[in-house]
Amino acid sequence: MIVATTLTAGLDEADFDGPVEVVRIRTTTQAMPFLRHQSRPWAPPVPDPGAARALRRLLDERRPDVIHGHDWLARSLLPLGDDSPPLVSTLHYYTVTCAKKDLLRDGRQCDGPAPGRCLPCASRHYGAVTGAITTLGAFVGRRMELRATDAFISVSCATAIGNGVDGAPNHRVVPNFLSGSPATMPVDEWLTLLPAEPFFLYVGDLRRAKGYEVLLTAYRQLGSTRPLVVIGKRWPDSPTDVPSGTQIFENWPNHAVRAAYGRARAAVVPSVWAEPFGIVAIEAMSAGTPVIASATGGLIDILDHDRTGILVTPGSVRELATAMRAIDTDDALTERLGRAAAVEAGRYTVDAVVPSIEAIYESVLERPKAGLS
Repeated sequence: MIVATTLTAGLDEADFDGPVEVVRIRTTTQAMPFLRHQSRPWAPPVPDPGAARALRRLLDERRPDVIHGHDWLARSLLPLGDDSPPLVSTLHYYTVTCAKKDLLRDGRQCDGPAPGRCLPCASRHYGAVTGAITTLGAFVGRRMELRATDAFISVSCATAIGNGVDGAPNHRVVPNFLSGSPATMPVDEWLTLLPAEPFFLYVGDLRRAKGYEVLLTAYRQLGSTRPLVVIGKRWPDSPTDVPSGTQIFENWPNHAVRAAYGRARAAVVPSVWAEPFGIVAIEAMSAGTPVIASATGGLIDILDHDRTGILVTPGSVRELATAMRAIDTDDALTERLGRAAAVEAGRYTVDAVVPSIEAIYESVLERPKAGLS
């Protein structure tokens, strides 16, 4: 297997991750600072000249049986010729319909793509120049991707609906999966920073769309002595006024975060936007930790209310505080939800999910190339 991704500063152009060869390519967009809006490499929604040359060369040299695209970088292979390998595209975000990939407009769910909505929204997000280029590119790239893709995989029902591919004959919902247990990696230096007693745990960006402000307000109203631990990234608009009992940590490696779930009373995922999946919920469940989450996006696929977790209305401080109070005070409820969550997490292992992806590979190799119109 070969993985092609964009070159990031400080990393080699080629190396191996176990048996997987990783090739990092230079893109034309990276040489245009005015188009960049974040520190991470960014692939445009239309073919990038530099990426297209590198990917074409890789295809000619290695001749893969199947191309599995993730996000906009795969569009640099388009259009694909009739003699090209079939293309499978996994939709982790709302990349088919939204220039920002999140289907959020002014902090609320968008009704769908339209030039009059997308252009001002993307311009506020990226800046005027990049916003206009990205909006136009997203509309063009969308058509290219729909025509060229042999099979679409959505990580949740919400992602399928938001991208407009639900019900298509060449589409399936296949969830994300967790990598192997990180238990063998050292975590003591991280876990010693945590409270001695079980705590509420929030993992994610400290942003409004993630429901962080809703969580802080609910925790204030809860009035419990149980600590709230926050592990995530601060942003310029992150709240600075946090309630007593809150501990905030940044830059934790994933293996330490996953170990922290095992020490938590419950994980809280209070997103107010339609989370495409919700990997943090799966990580908590795999540790046997109950999850309190918003009933939105892919979280609805993952959690079964009152069996593997508790679902609340997105943005409802009252419901979130009530759910946290139930977990805070009811040991039997917490233990019951945690046991069921651990069993349910078995649906999201490599062994459970990968066969479905392999079956899709087999299906596209057996039929003529076809995309959505």
